[in-house]
Order: sequence, then structure tokens, then C-alpha cells
Amino acid sequence: MKILTTKEANTNLWVIFFLWPVGALITSIKYYRQNWAKNGLWLFIVFFGFTFIVQEGQDSSRYIEHFLTFRSSNTTFSTLADVLYSEGSSYIDIFQPLVTMLVAQFTGDPRILMAVFALFFGFFYSRNIWYLIDKTEGKLNIFLVTLIMVFALLVPFWFINGVRFWTAAHVFLYGSFLFFLDNKTKGLWVASLSVFVHFSFIFPVLILFIYRVFGNKTLFYFIFFVISSLFSEIDIPVVRDILLAYTPDIFHERIISYTGEEYIELIGESQAYYNWYVIWYERLLYLLLKVLLIFIFFIGKEVWQKRKEMLCLFSFLLLFNGFANVFSQIPSVGRFLRVAALFSTAFLFLYIYYNNSELLSKRLLIFFSPVLLLFFIVSMRIGFDNIGIYSLITNPFIAPFLTNEIALIDLIK
Repeated sequence: MKILTTKEANTNLWVIFFLWPVGALITSIKYYRQNWAKNGLWLFIVFFGFTFIVQEGQDSSRYIEHFLTFRSSNTTFSTLADVLYSEGSSYIDIFQPLVTMLVAQFTGDPRILMAVFALFFGFFYSRNIWYLIDKTEGKLNIFLVTLIMVFALLVPFWFINGVRFWTAAHVFLYGSFLFFLDNKTKGLWVASLSVFVHFSFIFPVLILFIYRVFGNKTLFYFIFFVISSLFSEIDIPVVRDILLAYTPDIFHERIISYTGEEYIELIGESQAYYNWYVIWYERLLYLLLKVLLIFIFFIGKEVWQKRKEMLCLFSFLLLFNGFANVFSQIPSVGRFLRVAALFSTAFLFLYIYYNNSELLSKRLLIFFSPVLLLFFIVSMRIGFDNIGIYSLITNPFIAPFLTNEIALIDLIK
């Protein structure tokens, strides 16, 4: 069999993508050890963004409204600069409005906007997945494959629906991987860029700063993690007052809206109509991850204590999980539990690999398979609302001429 050069492999990948983007995705999964494999996933995500199904009332519908407003009003950078980070402005992140304004200068097609959002999201998403894969060698065992699937589904590519927060999550994660796993100081700067994608990431950046100051106080962080897991009751008005006292004025309107009683009651009422599995598919996974982290703290020290990068990552994720637990009752801040789960899953993936125990992997998979299966099924069901049939059967030559309104969920109902 002829061994392809990098240039030839990349050319073949582009050909497959233009013929059938799903084929590029499948090729990337099949040849996951190749350097170009991550790009196949990235390309598919960009195409998925172009064919994304926008549901009424979702964040993506508001992004498109902003886009159409920018397009009709001929908003310029100077106009946008006047309202960015200004008191009372709705624009306190630079990423989404800047990208929206730039795309609006060239086209009025919202599909292009979603594709550009997917371009940014897909880059960090694909890099984070392969960051973990590239830390391993040989064939991945079944539990490692399961964990990488959990990692991919925690913040999946259809989360471009809320592109600001979830892109910021992957940017922060990517920078953190550089810092903790490769000991590159530039990772701190990359992680800090997440604040410009979503303002709330000042919260994890501050946690990263706390870790940077105090270092690997693993036992202290572990105690904090366990206590916060058991007792996470907080006085939200007190937290709101503290945040208002120590944050710039430009953030105050958002802080008040996210911690207001009316907003919290509204979120609570909306969750009352959820089916049990929509609530518990996350909670059970988080509980599973916490149990495994506690177990590894006592039993797995021969792995995480002897490897500096594992020690650093473990220490930080315990600290991060602790803060996420404490503030999880604030609805929007509760999303950081999912970010914490990304760190936990990444650590468990590397732990299982370094532990190199096939018996442990099989036992864990059998014991926790019900929780993982529930998580997989519900995660995919949520994605069906935004994954269009044309995302799976068309290509970049055909899709622009079709009106993409058929979501996978419409075919199932």
C-alpha cells in the first residue's frame, strides 16, 4: 500500500469533504492517528454550521436577528467600538458582535454566519479532542473510546446554538491543556482569551489565577471539592452583592439579570416541564465523575502523583469543581458544571491510559454503562433538534441551493 504524503492526504481529505462532508468525518474517525484527522472533523463542523437548523427562541435565533440588524443598518467597526464594553450596552463580549458585523459586510445569508461561528468553535473542539488522543499511543481500548465520546458530547458541535459560552469553554480548555499538560505558559494567555468570547469566563480565569498563586495544594482542594459537593447551598443575594462590588460597571446589568429572583424562578418553572431524563442525564454523569475522582484520589496516587502534568491537572480540576459546585445554584453559572466535567473526563481518560489496566477498564465500563448509555442517548436526542437531514446527505455544492428546514427530530416524531 502506498504511503501518502501529508500534502496528498490533505488533498484527499478536501476531495472527500466536497463530495460528502460526512465522509470526511468518518475518514477522520477511522484514521484518528493521522495528523490530518482532526481537520476532517473541523471541516464537517463548518458544513454543519452552514446547514444548522435554527429553532425559534434559541440563542442562535437571536444571533441571526443581530446579524440581520447589522446588515440592514450597515454597522461599522467604529460604531460597534462605541458600544462594546460600555455601561448599559448589551455587547460585553467582543467575539460574537465582531464576527457578526464582519460577516454582515459581505453577505445577508445567516447560514454563512453560522458557518463562521462553527469555524471558530470547530477549531478548538477538534483540537481538544485530538489533544487527548495524541497523548496516547496504540489502539484505544473500549473504555478510552467511551470516555472520548463522553468528552465530545459534553459540549458537542451542535452547541454552536449557544456559540458564545461554549466556544469560550473550548478556548479555556485548550489554553488549560497547553498549560497543565505541556507546561506552556502561553496556555494561560490562551485561556484568558475566553473572557472576550463570553464575559462570564472571568470566573474560571480567576480560578486559574488562584491555582497559579497557590499551586498544587491537592489535599486542600480535594477537601474543598468534597465539602462543596455535599453542601452547595449559597445565599444568592449575598453573591450578587459581592460580584457587584468587585466587578466593573459594564458587567453589572448582566450580573443582576442572571442572579435576579425573577430569572431564577423562570428557569425553575421551565425545568418543571422537563422529562426526568433531561434533568438526570447530566446529574447522574456528574455524580459518576465525582465518585471516580474521589476513588482515584485514594487509590490512584501511583499514577497522578508521579506524573507532574497529571498532578497539576488533578489539582486544578478539584479546585474548579469545588467552585462550580458552590455556585451551581445560580442558573447560568451552573453551566460551569459541564465545563468542570470536561476537565474531569479529560483527566480520567489520561488516568485510564497511564494506568494501563484492561481489567479496570472493562469493570468500569460494565458498572457505569447505564449512566453512560443514558447520557449518550439524551445528548444525541438534544442534537437532533438542530441537526438537519441535509447536513448528512448533501455537500457544499448542493446545500447552498436548498432550504434547510428538516431536522432529524422531525423524521422521528
